[in-house]
Amino acid sequence: MIEIGPLVLLRPAWLLGWLLLPWLLKHGPGEATGRGGWNTVIPARLQPLLLSGAASAGRGGWRWLLPSLLAMALLAAAGPAWDRQPLPLARSSQAQVVVFDLSPSMAAADVRPDRLIRARFKLIDWLGEQRDGQVGLVVFGGQAFAVAPLTADARTLRHLAEVLDPDLMPVPGARADLGLEKARTLLQGAGVVGGEILLITDGINRRAERLLPALRADGIRVSVLAVGTAAGAPVPREGGGFLTDRNGAIVLPRLDEARLSRFASDGGGRYAAISVDGSDLQQLAGMVEGEADYDFQDLAARHAERARGYARIGWAHAVCMCIHESVFAEIGYFRPTPSLLGFEDTIFFNDARRAGIRLGAVGDVWIHHLGSIT
Repeated sequence: MIEIGPLVLLRPAWLLGWLLLPWLLKHGPGEATGRGGWNTVIPARLQPLLLSGAASAGRGGWRWLLPSLLAMALLAAAGPAWDRQPLPLARSSQAQVVVFDLSPSMAAADVRPDRLIRARFKLIDWLGEQRDGQVGLVVFGGQAFAVAPLTADARTLRHLAEVLDPDLMPVPGARADLGLEKARTLLQGAGVVGGEILLITDGINRRAERLLPALRADGIRVSVLAVGTAAGAPVPREGGGFLTDRNGAIVLPRLDEARLSRFASDGGGRYAAISVDGSDLQQLAGMVEGEADYDFQDLAARHAERARGYARIGWAHAVCMCIHESVFAEIGYFRPTPSLLGFEDTIFFNDARRAGIRLGAVGDVWIHHLGSIT
């Protein structure tokens, strides 16, 4: 395979055939027709006068026709294609709402530079990985507000994420339940059946835990990205010093990972603790589709590599389809187990059975469908 800018040649060896084009131009049938036809009958001194018209024009046209057709055929055989762009293997029709914690404890610096900045950067990274579907943004402190309704414009959401700050909240607090309820309202208002909520927080309250059964009843799953450490850190105040409780003791918000992990599990989602690399986002990547039994990216890469050796018209499949049934009957049929088949494979074999078509496969040779049987 050769890449020329955005153009990819899957089988560039075919272009070596272009080396024959100069020889074909010189000795091709158009040239032979001119010299072996009228040139052998008309005297040489009269040829410039008699062959300068239609015969000469016809000869020139035939001379270029075959090389041009051959050049185009060789180019087509080389497999030109535009550079492949990564596409999602599965597209989720469910919307997602991010519920972002803007409580005062997010200013704690037990993770550097502090919880808020780390969470903002991680939210921006997460938004950058969203290639399809709609995403909404909700923030909460003592109250909850919808920063952005469900939208496919991830760029705008990233700009909004850059300015999130607890000072924006009119009432300080940590009402995660209000944030979840606001996200639920966004999903239902958009007519979404079910949906996903990603809660980015350093803690939850009991009201949020009591809200989970109602969310699950609506088909809404909740995942958690936890921010902070079990050791915790004091919360700085604007005028200096640290946040204190009613007794004057310094507040030290600690991350309760066990509680948050259980909350995500009860919510039908996933749990991840914020990290300096992308491992946390990888843990949350399967949030929409759930646990995957296969590495689909690796599967797609391997099959794309194997498919490069086949002609686009599917000649390899055509050869398999033309093999007489007696060959498979002699060697033995492969009878597929439904539990081992993919979704489309199961549909294919059911269609084939209804159409009365007998199928067989030996080794790696698999007679697969290229369309609907019926």
